[in-house]
Amino acid sequence: MYGSIIEDGLNQLIKQLDGKFQPHSIHGAFQQPLKSVEWEIDNISDGNNFVNRSLIGSNDGINTVFLNFSFTAKNSFQKSMERYETYQKLIAERRKVGKTEEDDDDDDIRRVEVPFKFQVPFPKVDDIDKTSVIKYGIDFKGNLDIDLTKDIYNNPIIFFCKLEKIPDNKFSTICRLSDCLNSLNFIQPCDFQVQERIIYFHDDDFNEKDFVTVQMKVLSIVDDILLIELELFSVNGVQFSTIYQESLIIPKTTSHL
Repeated sequence: MYGSIIEDGLNQLIKQLDGKFQPHSIHGAFQQPLKSVEWEIDNISDGNNFVNRSLIGSNDGINTVFLNFSFTAKNSFQKSMERYETYQKLIAERRKVGKTEEDDDDDDIRRVEVPFKFQVPFPKVDDIDKTSVIKYGIDFKGNLDIDLTKDIYNNPIIFFCKLEKIPDNKFSTICRLSDCLNSLNFIQPCDFQVQERIIYFHDDDFNEKDFVTVQMKVLSIVDDILLIELELFSVNGVQFSTIYQESLIIPKTTSHL
């Protein structure tokens, strides 16, 4: 539900930006009840490499969804590396004919720095149950059970997932996959009210038709507020997205988590 609403807001902005920028981050805040919404777009800033937009979603005149989007013109490590290697070859050729750094400045040769790559170690996946389960249009492989009374801070949960139906825009895939958070099986009898969800897009080097490796960590449980982190990896081991969700725990019994 939340992922599809974020996806709808993303698609509104992708149309507006005419494909010139790719999503860099999304910060969403939600109020209940959450229904289909009408969007109001606010242009926060426009730059050569980054643009920022704010969306407010309302239903029957009540604001229930607040989304902040950041878009970037450069969100591909592979393409950035190609630009860097091309620059290095150009500089090597110029040095062979005696050109100096001062000459580069005079000839308006723009310096290209070594591209930064956001990456954490690829998780171990050898012992995962490969039984397939489909929830909310997402195909899962692996154990989705979580016991909040155990030491889950230092023991992340690993599973695979992919969408049953692939959207036209590959970044919409990440928005929809963020709803895998709604498919986790918590051992304790409780419900969750999502308050915030943040999605970071680190790279576009992933195939939306492949299974994604997900490493899930519970970062904190304070005053019935649960903070979860998801790290998404492609089949090539590239971490292409990180997702955070803050939820209010609503116990179904009088027991306190």
